[in-house]
Amino acid sequence: MPQPEAFSRILIDKALEFSGWDLLKPQQIQFELHAGNGRADYLLKDSLGRVLCVLEAKREGLDPYDAKEQARGYAEKLNAPFIILSNGREHWFWNYERGDQRDAYRIERLPSREDLERVRLKNLQPPRSLSSEAITPEYLRQLKHDLTLRRYQIRALDEVARLFDVQGLRKFLLEMATGTGKTLLCAGLIRRFLLSRNAERVLFIVDRIELAKQTIEDFAVYQWPSTKT
Repeated sequence: MPQPEAFSRILIDKALEFSGWDLLKPQQIQFELHAGNGRADYLLKDSLGRVLCVLEAKREGLDPYDAKEQARGYAEKLNAPFIILSNGREHWFWNYERGDQRDAYRIERLPSREDLERVRLKNLQPPRSLSSEAITPEYLRQLKHDLTLRRYQIRALDEVARLFDVQGLRKFLLEMATGTGKTLLCAGLIRRFLLSRNAERVLFIVDRIELAKQTIEDFAVYQWPSTKT
């Protein structure tokens, strides 16, 4: 039997608490506010008490994405820059004020207050296109004086930038043979994302401990930009 919306709210409450929200503090969360011709389920507030995000709750058996336009009406009425759609099991996030984020996307957990405030600050200082950060053979020499990018590495980096900027792609697969400079190319890609403000932190995944140690040793020689990595 499908669970009622009240059950979804229990799951959402637990998810909010897991992300650091205090459900007992009205300075952080307000419940069920009438806005326009409907009712906003949750209002998440910033440290000054301003509404940061409208969270729309749906029953567990419903697709929360379908409430996107309903939630946008509430958010516009309340001047909230962010929207979350959730049935307790599945969460969608929409930074709808950003022109380049035309749609909501799936997230694994609900954001904390600090997460939302950081994204709002990023809205005020939007990222540049990847291509605006020009790549030359000497691009990494500011990190280490003897690093030189090869021509095929630069072509690969520029192709990723073109597809990211023009087509909005967010998934890429680069296949390179042993000895062709995968770690160096990754360093160039990471630096480009950081300096253009398209990323704030980077998750580097390998399938063996030995590769992790090797990558840490290789990356330790670089002096990274003063950005979270």
